[in-house]
Amino acid sequence: MNEQQPKELLWPPNGYVFEEESILPAYCKPKICPLKSLTLEKLEKMQEDANRRLKELEEKEREEKQNIGMNEEVSSDNKKADIWKAEEEEEEEEEEEGE
Repeated sequence: MNEQQPKELLWPPNGYVFEEESILPAYCKPKICPLKSLTLEKLEKMQEDANRRLKELEEKEREEKQNIGMNEEVSSDNKKADIWKAEEEEEEEEEEEGE
């Protein structure tokens, strides 16, 4: 049992010998990523346009209401409101039939 197991010898004449390589970090240029995607920017622009249009429409409506209010004040002195009541007409019809 004194058989000796063969030993592997790795010397330059017997095979390849490699030195240990130290791993160093590889520095790359930083990638510049946009904070907002193009789609998000388009959506925000559309929303801003819609909000601006709403404000313009609201301002126009306010101006029209003010103009109409002023016109009604002037014309209300000349016009009398015509109010229709169903009860009055029924009474008038009954009176006409009774005559």
